[in-house]
Amino acid sequence: MNNNLLKKYYEKYNINSFFNNDYIGKAHLESVKKNSFLILSRQTPKYFYFIVDGKFKVSTTNENGKALSVAFLEPGEVIGDVELVLNKPYIHNVEAIIDSYVIKFDINFIKDLLKTDNIFNNKILHTLAIKLYNDTSIIYESMLYPLENRIATYIYNSLDENNEIQKLNIAELSSSLGKSTRQIRRIFKKFIEENIIEKDFMHVKVKDIKKLKKLVIEKL
Repeated sequence: MNNNLLKKYYEKYNINSFFNNDYIGKAHLESVKKNSFLILSRQTPKYFYFIVDGKFKVSTTNENGKALSVAFLEPGEVIGDVELVLNKPYIHNVEAIIDSYVIKFDINFIKDLLKTDNIFNNKILHTLAIKLYNDTSIIYESMLYPLENRIATYIYNSLDENNEIQKLNIAELSSSLGKSTRQIRRIFKKFIEENIIEKDFMHVKVKDIKKLKKLVIEKL
């Protein structure tokens, strides 16, 4: 992988600020193609990841085998902090929504830093606190925000580089939001009538991104 591109992303997201030394020599840049899984749940972690380009969907599977979307991750966020602290396998699946890049470090190297590097410890605490805050916010969203806003947020976060969703799974969305498929379809019909989106079976294309963004719930 291009060392100049690695250096560019490393500096852009100030990854050195996570550590008390410069560890770019330990870093590796990885390309993740659209619709590819970076990690799968229950895998033993081999790397700690910094997202530096693209967008990822975090999902899990419930006891009935239904997929549940948990979160969406963007550049500047990390993958593997929870598993690092708990010393557990990956909890969720992480899939690239568009072509993406991550910078990764060997997990054993990162585990050693967790014991010796106070700056890294504080950064991990910060990322965990943000995730806890956002997870708590999701609970409040279900009580405070109309379903329309929650679906708009899901659509916006799921868009690829062409403002499209190639395979929208209504059953997955229904499970993730805790609403019936009938309620979900009613909102989609409303968005279509308002010319915000067009939908053809599982394919969704946004026609008016400005209207959609006005409905999106912002996260921390």
